[in-house]
Amino acid sequence: MANKPIGMREVRELLRLYFKQGFSGRKAAKVAGVGKTAASQYIAGFKSSGLSISVITGMSDSELIDQINVRKKTQNPRYSALEKLFPYMEKELTKVGVTLQLLWKEYRQTHKDGYEYSQFCHHYYYWC
Repeated sequence: MANKPIGMREVRELLRLYFKQGFSGRKAAKVAGVGKTAASQYIAGFKSSGLSISVITGMSDSELIDQINVRKKTQNPRYSALEKLFPYMEKELTKVGVTLQLLWKEYRQTHKDGYEYSQFCHHYYYWC
């Protein structure tokens, strides 16, 4: 089910099946129409939230997502440092003779633990 957005109705159904009906994680995922990996993430997030299943019926979708902590991801500090350079890189690449490889060499001089060239390019192109 890659790239298919999961609606909150499916998430609520998944949690209901797992916690109220006693379904296994896989069976609840299948019935709710959610992938196994996503289901396990939602179930684990709900368990760690400390909420009871009866409380979620009165919660809004955004409150539920915030409580079960599925969307929150800590950002890699190495990527954060690189991401701050992207606007500068975009401007520099418009100049004659400036290449992505040249910018990567500059980046590696100041960031010894930085990305190798292939990942550097990947992140830059994804940012563009």
